[in-house]
Amino acid sequence: MPTEKIFRVSVRRLNLRAQPANDAGILAKLAAGQAVVRLDDVDRAGWWFVFADTPGDGIFVGHVWAEFLSPAFALQTDFPGDAIMPGSPPLLDEWDMPEPDPEDDDASPPREPVGGGALIDSDDTTDGAEAEAPAWTSGWNPDVSAERRHVNGAHGARRSNGTIDQVIIHITGTQDLAAVVNTFTKSPGLASAHYLVCPDGAVHQFVAEDQRAFHSGIIKAVRKLYNRGDGSWRQYKRYFSWHKGYPKDAIYLDAAGQVVAPSQRQTSAVLVVPADRSEWPDFQYFDRRWGRLPKPFGYLSDNHDPNNNSIGIEVLSVGARTASSQAYSDEMYSALGALVGDICRRHQLPIQFGTVCGHEDVNPVERWGWDPNQGFDWDKLLRLARLQDHAA
Repeated sequence: MPTEKIFRVSVRRLNLRAQPANDAGILAKLAAGQAVVRLDDVDRAGWWFVFADTPGDGIFVGHVWAEFLSPAFALQTDFPGDAIMPGSPPLLDEWDMPEPDPEDDDASPPREPVGGGALIDSDDTTDGAEAEAPAWTSGWNPDVSAERRHVNGAHGARRSNGTIDQVIIHITGTQDLAAVVNTFTKSPGLASAHYLVCPDGAVHQFVAEDQRAFHSGIIKAVRKLYNRGDGSWRQYKRYFSWHKGYPKDAIYLDAAGQVVAPSQRQTSAVLVVPADRSEWPDFQYFDRRWGRLPKPFGYLSDNHDPNNNSIGIEVLSVGARTASSQAYSDEMYSALGALVGDICRRHQLPIQFGTVCGHEDVNPVERWGWDPNQGFDWDKLLRLARLQDHAA
């Protein structure tokens, strides 16, 4: 039998299901180290069809979540346990999608959940359980408890071995934790973030740090604006059908820059410009902090992808334009500061504004000062992050 077809379970327990779906019947519970044989080369949205000869329970044929399998013969492959396995199709990636691009980057506000996902938990109905070793395993943070680790299919390998040089903060646009978890785990290919920090200080992880999460992607039409390098992007905002704040006389454009008729806005509009084609006043917030940059902060080359070299952190909040303990609680700041300080220490990053910044800074056309919004206290976050760094 070809050794490249043989894998072992890399988590404490892995469900073998009758069909490639989270709600399908469980045929067997495979223990850590159990060998399975992949029976074909078809990747069923992350599920593999396998054969397993389990000690004492017999022989089973069914489907398992492939992310929790590792090659049985390490010398046969260079792939880490949670990388895209050989034979898997490329994961859906906002960078490669045709226009119009359906990826709205970070679920702010959350989109309708579709598809499937698996939760790493200790409950018997889940499709994988975190190994108990108190150490880093394939990019999963050991300080995040098992019940707060989730699997999101919307991620990929960092291009050109991209190293982490930035931490990008977001708001979810909702305070409904269940809705965010549902969106992030059941909308594969659409959006993801590495971490989520809740108002009570609880931290969740959705994507391993060594993988590229889809939290700050830039659609093609907006990348073209930034690539001009002349600062004219300040005349444009991304069109969102849920946003009701565009002026009545605003002009709506499609991805090619052509004016869209009012009846076609919902389906064709991508960008919005003022009636006189002037700059949107919202970008004065960006300019006060960064000056008149011709491109977004950190946009150093054409078609820059902020996701490739960053860790994305969501804050469970709707945000606020002014300081607000309801939008940004002390417990949230404390947990976020500890997490950011730890990330910067491990990746040897300076704890400073820029290294740590907002989605609104790396993609202003699509976030124009509201993600994580103007009421977010950057000085407080950085101060708490430095305390964590010094205490480590």
